[in-house]
Amino acid sequence: MRLPRFHRAEPTNRERGAVLILVAASMVAFIGMAGLTVDLGWLFLQSSNVKKATEAAALAAVTHMPLPVPQAAGSEVLPGLPASDAADAIAVEHGYSSTATITKRWAKSTQARVDITSSTNTFFMGFFGIDTVSLRRHSIAEQLPPLKLGSDGNRMGTEYDDDDNLISNEFYWLGINGEERRKEDGDPFSTRCDSNGCAGTQNPQHRDPAYYYAIDVAAVDVTGSTTISVLVFDGSNDNTSPDRPDDLSSGGTDTFSFTLIEPDATPGDPTDNRTNAGGATVCPSHTFANDDGSNVWQLVCSFDPEKQGIYVLEVSAAGDDTAINGFALQVSGGSGDTSVYGLGYMSLWMRDAGSSPTLQIVRLDEVYAGSQMIINAFDLGDISGSGASGHVIFGGALAGIDCRVRELNTDYQNPTAWRNDDGGGSSCRLVTKSGGGGSAGIYNNRWVEFLFDVPPNHTCSGAGCWATVTYNFTGGSPTDRTTWGARINGTPIHLLRDSTPAP
Repeated sequence: MRLPRFHRAEPTNRERGAVLILVAASMVAFIGMAGLTVDLGWLFLQSSNVKKATEAAALAAVTHMPLPVPQAAGSEVLPGLPASDAADAIAVEHGYSSTATITKRWAKSTQARVDITSSTNTFFMGFFGIDTVSLRRHSIAEQLPPLKLGSDGNRMGTEYDDDDNLISNEFYWLGINGEERRKEDGDPFSTRCDSNGCAGTQNPQHRDPAYYYAIDVAAVDVTGSTTISVLVFDGSNDNTSPDRPDDLSSGGTDTFSFTLIEPDATPGDPTDNRTNAGGATVCPSHTFANDDGSNVWQLVCSFDPEKQGIYVLEVSAAGDDTAINGFALQVSGGSGDTSVYGLGYMSLWMRDAGSSPTLQIVRLDEVYAGSQMIINAFDLGDISGSGASGHVIFGGALAGIDCRVRELNTDYQNPTAWRNDDGGGSSCRLVTKSGGGGSAGIYNNRWVEFLFDVPPNHTCSGAGCWATVTYNFTGGSPTDRTTWGARINGTPIHLLRDSTPAP
C-alpha cells in the first residue's frame, strides 16, 4: 500500500512579514525594559547620594547645637547661623548648590533636620515624556546637650558671713587641690603628684585648667545694657577644716586662677573655647593668692554679654603647695535666669564632718530619655575610723533605677567587668567602706563608675530632674573629698531614625 505523501506548504509573502513585526515589537519591549532598568538604577543611585548629603549636612549643622534657647519644632534655621552655614557648605561639597533646594529646620533645640530637593536627568524615560525626576530626601541629626552638674541656679557651694554664720548650705564646697597635693586626697586633675611634694609630674591625669564650669547666659540677659558678675567665695584659702574655709595653714605658694571664655560653635566641648575663633577671653585670668578673699565673696569678672549660651569658666591651680582649697561660685545681675553649673567633672568637699548629706549630682532632663548614662567618681566615700562603715545611694531622677558598677585604677585604666551594685535590684547602692579594717575606703585613690539605663519614657520637671546621691556613714568622721563626673554613653552626635515625610 502506498502511503500518501505530505508536502510542506510554502509560506506566502504575507506570512513572512508577520514574523518581522513580532521580532521588532519584542525588541522595542526589551529595549524599553532595559532602558527603564538603567533609569531606575540611576535614580536609586542619585537618591542615595542625596540622602548621604542630607546626613552629612545634618551632622555638620548639629555640631553647632544645642541652642541655648528652645526652638519651635519645624521652624526654619535662619541663614547666617553657624548651623545653617555648615549645612550649606557640606551640601555644596556634595554637589548640591544652586540647582538644589536646601531646607534646614529645627526638630527641637538638640536636633537639626536637613531636606534636599534636587532634579536629575533621565536616559530612556525621555522617550515617554519624562526628561527629569525630582528627588527629595531628609535626615535628622541630634547632639545631646552637656550634662549639668551640681546646680542649675545662680550658686554652687556653701556660704558663711564674716561672723562664721551659715548663710547658704549646699552641703559641699567646690574643691581644687594644690599641684603638689597627693592624688589620693580626692583631686585627680589639679595635682601633679602621687605623693605630697613631688618634684615632677607623676600623675598622667594632671591637666590645666583642672576644671570647667558653665556660666550659662540666658537670652533675656543679652540686651547690651545688662551686666553679669561672676564671684568666688573664699577663692584662695588653703583649708584645714571641712566645716568652713579656714586660715592658711601650710605656708605654701599656691595660687588659684579663674578665666572666663566666650561661647563658641561647639557647646558640647568646653575644652576648645580658648582656641576656637569664637572663644575670645571675656575676662583675663583672675588669680587669687594665698589667703586673698578669705571668707568673703570676691569679683572674678563683670561683663555685658553679647552672646547667649555657655561661657566657660576655667579653674586652675599653680604653685608648689599641698593646699586643699574649698570655694563657692555665684553669678549675679540680669534677670536671674543665668546659671552656673559644672561641665564634665566637679570636685566636691563635703562641708559637714560626720554628716550624711544629699547632693545634686547631674540634671537628667527629658531629652536624655532612652539613653545610657555613666556617673563616675574618684576617691569616693573616705571615712576615718577602723570600725566605720558607709555607702552611697542614688535617688531623685534615678530613684528606683538599678545600675551596674565597675572599678578602674587611679589613672582611670584597667576597668573591671560591669557587675551588679549592692542594692539588690532596687535603687543603685554601693558600699564604700565596710566595718573593720583600716581607715581607707574601698575606693580610696580609685575610680568607680555607675551605668544607668534611662527609661525611654523618662519625664521630669523642675527639681525632679535632678539625680541625687545620699551619703550614709556609720561611726568615724567622714570628710569626703570626691570628684564626680557624668556623661552619656555613646556618641553624643548621631543620626536619628526617622520615617516622617518631608514637610
